[in-house]
Formats: sequence, structure tokens, C-alpha cells
Amino acid sequence: MVVLCEGDPFFYGSFMYLYARLADRVRVEVVPGVSSLMACAVASGGALAARNDVLTVIPAPLPEPELKRRLAESEAAAIIKLGRHMPKVRKVLDELDLTSRARYVEHATLASQKVMRLDDLDGSAVPYFSMLLVHRRGEAWS
Repeated sequence: MVVLCEGDPFFYGSFMYLYARLADRVRVEVVPGVSSLMACAVASGGALAARNDVLTVIPAPLPEPELKRRLAESEAAAIIKLGRHMPKVRKVLDELDLTSRARYVEHATLASQKVMRLDDLDGSAVPYFSMLLVHRRGEAWS
């Protein structure tokens, strides 16, 4: 049996649930791919973190207060699984004055890839496979 996944199967990938059910019963060989986190960083042309920064990966479906708390404590963050949660995420970033420091990446590495500053994103309808990369300094190497 072969299961093809986009990205890394163990970085928020759906495959991990199949693996948990199959690994004890059949031989499973996992070949890691390029995670969406790394693909988005390269697509955006910016480092995720530098020096002693702590990078935090934050799922957008978190409740708004939790999202705000984690972003307020982060030096560098990747907000994943945006989709229908984008309006909430943008509101929190606006409240924390981080909107101008966020890079938006959609469909990284695909022909439909889009990369822009969050300030330049028109509207709030974004696909599930989109991510925001936020750095408190604006750029990791600044």
C-alpha cells in the first residue's frame, strides 16, 4: 500500500492518523517531505527565525483568546490552517499591531502559489492551505 501526501506526513499531516492505526499491523515506511513551514519560508524569501528567536507554530482554529496570547508571547510565528479562520487571525494581528509584520503564503510550491505582505491581501477568503509568517522585528535578520 502507498499513501502519497503533500508535505511532511508528520507535520500536521492527515497521514499521522493512518499511521497510528496501521503501524502495528503492517510494515510502514515513512519518507519525509518538505513541510509547509519550510516551503512557505522559502517562497516568502524570508527566514523564519534567527539568533535566539523562538519559533511558534500556531493553528488558526485555536480560540481567539488563545491565539492572541500565543502571538503576544511569540518572537516569530507561523500561523497555519488559515482558511475560514482568517478574519479572526487578522483581527488578532491588528490588535497586536503585527499585521504589517506578517507575510502571507498560499499554496506554497504549487503553480497557484501566492506570496504577499498581509497588508496587501484583499479580503478575508483564503484557502485552508495558506499560512502567515509573522516576526516581531518584521524580518528575522533585522
